[in-house]
Amino acid sequence: MILEFYINYTYYIFHNMETITMYLSEALKTIREEQKLTQKELSRMSGISYSTITKIETGVITNPSFFLVVKLCQALEITTDNLLKLITNYDVKTK
Repeated sequence: MILEFYINYTYYIFHNMETITMYLSEALKTIREEQKLTQKELSRMSGISYSTITKIETGVITNPSFFLVVKLCQALEITTDNLLKLITNYDVKTK
């Protein structure tokens, strides 16, 4: 499943970098807030620094590594595949 997502993620990023940049931060923030987590709590759960999470959510970091995304998904208890579906859903809604 991880390999399949990695292939899909890589293909999607390659062809839709602008969309990923715009919606990844929004999707991660939405999921975190739905789970009623603060950025600091997510930082502790994921092992990713608070400042990095803040930068991702505000769009300062526009292309986080695949492994960073996986760590966030694991901490948020969502699949990477579902995150990609959520991102593409944001894209579809805006077209």
